[in-house]
Amino acid sequence: MSLRQIWFVVLIGVWLASVGLARACAPAARGWVLFQLSPDFDAAFAEAARAHLAAELEPRGVAVCTELLSDTSRPPLARVFVQGAPDGVAVLRIEDDVTQTTVERRIDFSHVPSQGRALTFGLATDELLGVGWASVVAKRAPPAEVARPLATPLHQMTLGLDVSSFTNGPTLAGPAFVFSTTRGRWSPRLRLGARYGPSLGAVHGDVTFREWHAGLGLAWLITPDRGAWQIGPTIDAEMLRVTVQGQAQAGALAGRGDAWAALATAGLIAHWRVNRTVFVSSRVCGGYVLAPVRAADAGQRVGGMQSFVAQVLLGMGVAF
Repeated sequence: MSLRQIWFVVLIGVWLASVGLARACAPAARGWVLFQLSPDFDAAFAEAARAHLAAELEPRGVAVCTELLSDTSRPPLARVFVQGAPDGVAVLRIEDDVTQTTVERRIDFSHVPSQGRALTFGLATDELLGVGWASVVAKRAPPAEVARPLATPLHQMTLGLDVSSFTNGPTLAGPAFVFSTTRGRWSPRLRLGARYGPSLGAVHGDVTFREWHAGLGLAWLITPDRGAWQIGPTIDAEMLRVTVQGQAQAGALAGRGDAWAALATAGLIAHWRVNRTVFVSSRVCGGYVLAPVRAADAGQRVGGMQSFVAQVLLGMGVAF
């Protein structure tokens, strides 16, 4: 083969390589990257390295070009320059316009097989670009919503319906106000209210009970400050000012009278928090009447607040 024919083949090869590289410079949706190697790397190696990098970036909408595009309104997202020897140490330099940073990495090709060097270049370049672009995306993205447990406010106020049912006696119901506070797992509270009930039949007529009460309670929360639910056992003591009214004429409280009663109860409380401020509250207890109040007619006990008692409270409250 003559010298002229050799030069002709070389020119054809260079032209084909340039056509292949230029074909890779089509604009992409998200932009493009300028990729240039020093003359120490041959055209075949340059095209292989570019192809590996393009295989990583083009699915993300980023083209890889070896020359500046004629459209100056779309500058490159980054400029990648490679200097050094393909069989020794090469320096990979990236000027990233997205992150406004410049990074370099030294790559020792002496331990990399020749058939894997182009792939190593492509992957190393993609890695450096990806780290920088990921940090920008993270800075621009809104902070992710993190599920946090609702902090337990220090104080709660509840207004609800309180029902008490006595053994062989009346079932009373009425409004109740509860003020409680939380200190870790402990929740002391003050309860005020009134209860009314239907009349009980007697020989000489009906007897009606009504009362005003005040109570103190202490709960130990099983699930404090861990979400919407607060549940725990509770103990309570309650004093009642009882009024008996009716037509009974004989017995402990004939006709009409007032007396004091005392209760001791134990049970369970539960709060379900609708949001940070509003919650639904419930209390279920059972106990014993320490100081009973009974009515009598003609020497026979009509009934009253005596023996055992069951209590249920259901209401809504606010926390602050």
